[in-house]
Amino acid sequence: MTQKLNDIDIEIMEKMPEVTPYAGALPFMKMCEGMGLPNIINKNLNIRGRKGYKDSDHILSIATMQICGGSTVDDLEMLKQNLEVSGSPFKIPSPTAARNFMNYFHDEEEAKKQKQGQSYIPQMNEHLAGFNVIHASIFHQAYKFTPLPCITLDQDATFIPTSNKNALFNYQGKKAYEAFNTYCPEYDIIVGTQMRAGNISPGYGQFEELKRILDTVPDGIKEITLRSDTAGYQEDMLRYCAE
Repeated sequence: MTQKLNDIDIEIMEKMPEVTPYAGALPFMKMCEGMGLPNIINKNLNIRGRKGYKDSDHILSIATMQICGGSTVDDLEMLKQNLEVSGSPFKIPSPTAARNFMNYFHDEEEAKKQKQGQSYIPQMNEHLAGFNVIHASIFHQAYKFTPLPCITLDQDATFIPTSNKNALFNYQGKKAYEAFNTYCPEYDIIVGTQMRAGNISPGYGQFEELKRILDTVPDGIKEITLRSDTAGYQEDMLRYCAE
């Protein structure tokens, strides 16, 4: 028996409409815009000024790239080709531009003081120190949205594997960098990060970093619980928390 099929409408377009396989990244980008992060980043990093790619273009593009599964600045090219549509709230730089931008956070003289077998955390230059203000701003926005009287600060170190020949070996015998993070589970955000060489003991400088983070806590928070592994088993820090 012959079955009649419905007609199929075919529309021919003169040019390709804007489409992207990374549409799921756009809500994140819009959220950053809604939080005012571009202005906060540009004000506190103060590197690029008003010409070309802004500081916020670089930082938020790298964050978006990682959300989309990228791991190196070379992956920005993939993002640039697939996500730079009219709905994007910021521009995506090239890998070369991103590498040049990252150099502003590096201090070669401080880097030379890092040696295998020695614990040394380089002093932050003015641009890198700007991230402390950015983290604090996100922390305060989270509190303003959901005020809580009690929070938890969870401190731990995360090793970041690398093939960089200048990187130092961690205690596992692998070349790595180290991010010492302070995380607040109630708000599900990182409230502070300290980048280190991989050879540094996770507990080194933890007390100083804790006190720095405490200075950024919103005034309405009255009780703070510290969570740490054995790296935090330090007499001065334990006494401080018990007071």
